[in-house]
Amino acid sequence: MSVRLLRLENLRADLPLGPDAFGEAYNGRFLLAMGLLSAEELSVQIRAGEDADEAKTAALQFGARMTHAIASHPFAGCAFFIPLDLAPATLVAGRSSGCDLTVPDTSVSDRHCELRLDPQGWLFVTDLKSTNGTSINLERLAAGMATELDDEDILTLGRYSFQHLQSASMYRALEMLE
Repeated sequence: MSVRLLRLENLRADLPLGPDAFGEAYNGRFLLAMGLLSAEELSVQIRAGEDADEAKTAALQFGARMTHAIASHPFAGCAFFIPLDLAPATLVAGRSSGCDLTVPDTSVSDRHCELRLDPQGWLFVTDLKSTNGTSINLERLAAGMATELDDEDILTLGRYSFQHLQSASMYRALEMLE
């Protein structure tokens, strides 16, 4: 079993399983696509009926200067799933197609960061001296320093952001989308 990119609509189809069975079926960690980080003010709004069939990511405001714009991009409506069966494992995220988690954007370095899933299921992130940095909750990581990702933390690689969710948190997030 390896890292999988899953569509949220497919995950939502498993909600009737209930939280316990969902947790068994998806025993692992999720990196939910949140959007593209932008220093511009949020100016795009979804109006009723506009692009209803097009997958969008969530919009988040971080203070007055940083936003996640509502935008379509390759991961809109998707999440990476990292099964705990992989533990212990070290995965590389970056722009290169040889990475375990490929993020196809010029703001992401070829080998941007390392994700280490330890035997207890904790997920740690280490920046690999990337050009545009790796951040957790908008705090830039020092290159080479492993930092634990807590449930619901926002991981940003270049200008792409993902929310780290444990299975129970992902289940609750999917319930809110209904």
